[in-house]
Amino acid sequence: MKVLITGATGLIGGGALNQALLRPEINSIIALSRKDLPANISSHHKVKTFIIKDFSKWESGILEEIKNADAMIWALGTSDNNQGPNLEYPVAFQDAFVQVLEPRNGKAPFRWIQLSGKFVVQDQSAPLWFLETPRKTKGRCDTRTLQRNSEHGDTWHSIVVKPGGVFPKGSVTAGLMSTILGRGWVIQDDELGAVMVDLAINGCVGDEDSVMLNQGLVQRGKELLQGA
Repeated sequence: MKVLITGATGLIGGGALNQALLRPEINSIIALSRKDLPANISSHHKVKTFIIKDFSKWESGILEEIKNADAMIWALGTSDNNQGPNLEYPVAFQDAFVQVLEPRNGKAPFRWIQLSGKFVVQDQSAPLWFLETPRKTKGRCDTRTLQRNSEHGDTWHSIVVKPGGVFPKGSVTAGLMSTILGRGWVIQDDELGAVMVDLAINGCVGDEDSVMLNQGLVQRGKELLQGA
């Protein structure tokens, strides 16, 4: 199985990449990145890195090399109102990639795992008291991403994950906040990474739908890590 990933040099994308390296189902990981990955990761036999200068324009040569991928973990984004990583880049890649995506020929649909956030809002008319513009910008991205499911039938399946606060594995702060606020608010990077990778491999399970909230992510992440 070949998996694409963006944001691999960040906390969340890096957590997903580490989890992907542990999964025997995945034999190829292609990181689309602005900069080189750490040497201990880039030298791994599963990993290949393409340095991308402009995420809004996708050259045919790169698309040709990755068109047989089985999934994308899109973990590129910011917490501010930067339209590029939060809306334009993922939509531009989707528009370009769907044009070259190889027929699935009985295989599972190509799975797009989109990193969103707990406070992201798709309803553009909703009154919001804080960070209205960035939350709605990412909401437009979520809406466009999920529309792909109806547009491309059996060849494409988008899943949006909406974690709360993401903390490094073993974070004391994460433990305290989870105890005080409950599992709907925080998640560790290894838990989130494990879920995003498993979604890329297996898709949704049970009664899960195409939008996963923090509590469900924590539960599935703990189960996956315990099982591993």
